[in-house]
Amino acid sequence: MSHLNRGNCYVQVQDYKSGIDDFSAAIAIDPKNKDAYFNRGAAHYLAGDGQMCPDWRIAVGMGNEKAKGFLEKYCK
Repeated sequence: MSHLNRGNCYVQVQDYKSGIDDFSAAIAIDPKNKDAYFNRGAAHYLAGDGQMCPDWRIAVGMGNEKAKGFLEKYCK
């Protein structure tokens, strides 16, 4: 949970790489953490690197409804 929270803080200050790193650490600890996948996808989107869709697909597959809207809008 601490990696998820710190990742969110990094994203808020626009340090997307550090946020992505923390979300990845959260996923390594708990591969079923749908929020970490969603948030890492969001950080990728905000970073402009175009790597958000795989994470959002995983989050949707785990039942994250918020990710579904982002996937439909940005990953055609």
